Amino acid sequence: MKRIYNVFLFIAIIGAFSCKKDFIALTPVDAYTTNNFYKTEQQFESAMVAAYAPLRDVLINDYFTSEMHSDNTIYQPVGSNVGTAYVYRENISDFLNTSVNSYVNATWQHSYTGISRCNIIIQSLPGSNITDSIKKNIDGQAKFLRALNYFKLVRLYGAIPLFLKVVTTANDAFIPRTSVDSVYMQIVSDAKDAMDELAPPAKFPQTGVATKGAATMLLADVYATQKKWTEVEQLLKTLPAMGYDLNSNYGDAFDPLNKNSKESIFEVQFLGGDMTGSTPNALSIHFIPRSTNTKLLTGIVINNRVRRLEYSYKGSYFLF
Repeated sequence: MKRIYNVFLFIAIIGAFSCKKDFIALTPVDAYTTNNFYKTEQQFESAMVAAYAPLRDVLINDYFTSEMHSDNTIYQPVGSNVGTAYVYRENISDFLNTSVNSYVNATWQHSYTGISRCNIIIQSLPGSNITDSIKKNIDGQAKFLRALNYFKLVRLYGAIPLFLKVVTTANDAFIPRTSVDSVYMQIVSDAKDAMDELAPPAKFPQTGVATKGAATMLLADVYATQKKWTEVEQLLKTLPAMGYDLNSNYGDAFDPLNKNSKESIFEVQFLGGDMTGSTPNALSIHFIPRSTNTKLLTGIVINNRVRRLEYSYKGSYFLF
């Protein structure tokens, strides 16, 4: 009888220990989650790279949705190729674009992708294990990018949803549109924070990371849109002291060897190569005549009468 009692006691003890709340680990040890990421400086640097990445798509599509509405561009009709992409570009230029236009949708999608990543970074910083100086720099970069994306959106779409926190529920995802004035107030606030938290360029050529100069130029651009000319002048006069200046020769601005130079405030970085194996800036191909051999202009033999976006120089996209 005593032996039976001991067996039951042993089983009861095992059962008691087996019912501890942490018996099942909900956080995997072989993968990053929100519970074990956004802690170290290296992790935040990786997150910042992800926040910069959508700018490539934002600015390329913004060229179509913005410049194609102006007198600066004109589409080239292709009688042998009337695919959807060509039709959408022509529609934008002719002011016939609608909500189903893929370029319009892409600008919206990529801008909010960047905003979402910035919100995650900003909201995660207080709980991180990094120094205050690093937190300040990362917060400044994230707020610069968030302001830049919203500046693109508000000019194209007017009143828009203003996301400033991480979306965790369906109710967080579906919010009403915010007035244009309120969106601009947030853009100005973020740009000012970025100006206070970021440092001027440490050297030229720059690395493509946002600086105090980039935030200053962004705020000046916002004020120019609002026709606040006195504020614009005050901001622009601070740029020379940060090291920005004109190149000695006008043609240097167009030389691929002078990317991120003192004449450029902020550039979005691209890699060279063909369209299949890297991240080239495809915009350059849109500005050359159609030809069966583009070597004279690009140095590469391609037929852009057949394939429009096939090759791009290794370079940057000039934002300012």
